[in-house]
Amino acid sequence: MMELRCRKIFPVVLFLLLCGLAKVNAQDILVRSGFLMDSLRVGDQTGFFLVTEYPSTLNMLFPDSTYNFAPFEYEKKKYFPTKTIAGRSYDSVVYYLSIFEVDPLQSLSLPVYQLNLMDCTTYISTRDTILLAELVRNLPDTLSAQNLPLKVNTAYQNVLYIFNYPVLLSILAVLLVLTATVWLAFGKKIRKHFRMKRMQKAHQKFLEGYAQQIEKVSVAFSAITTENALSQWK
Repeated sequence: MMELRCRKIFPVVLFLLLCGLAKVNAQDILVRSGFLMDSLRVGDQTGFFLVTEYPSTLNMLFPDSTYNFAPFEYEKKKYFPTKTIAGRSYDSVVYYLSIFEVDPLQSLSLPVYQLNLMDCTTYISTRDTILLAELVRNLPDTLSAQNLPLKVNTAYQNVLYIFNYPVLLSILAVLLVLTATVWLAFGKKIRKHFRMKRMQKAHQKFLEGYAQQIEKVSVAFSAITTENALSQWK
């Protein structure tokens, strides 16, 4: 009978011992967090620190930029080097976050992960709250156009002339396309035309030079002028 009771009690005692060990291990890891400011305006940045203290034999990880910081939006972060004193390590990081919500109170807590052989253990930091500063107070529901606080200013404002570069680029692109199209379609004819013009000009120059040499031979015949005329003809 006593042996049967011991068999029933042993699993319960073992479970309680494991829970106690887990509690002791959890107490060895401390996680703290909080905002660096008491209040924040919509769209501005604020720092949120995350600090953990743990045995130096463990490996701890902080959230990176891919973590969901909702309702806040991640901007950047700043890590601080790990400090180890008497077997205890201290890690800290400051996340710079912004928010575009309108609720006056916003809170946030972040996890720290302990790397194990097969999985990881998550430790949630303390939740901290920040107050959103109101930019517009006592906003009326409706307001007629006559009562709008408009300021009238009819003074002439000199506006600098800005050249329309997109239009210029469009015109240049069209001209470039047209030029390329004409060249592809009539390029051979154009090259042939200019080649014929150069040949005609060279032929005309030859005729003029040859006529001058013939005239010199007919006026004053000599071996030199005859040789020059023959060379010109060749």
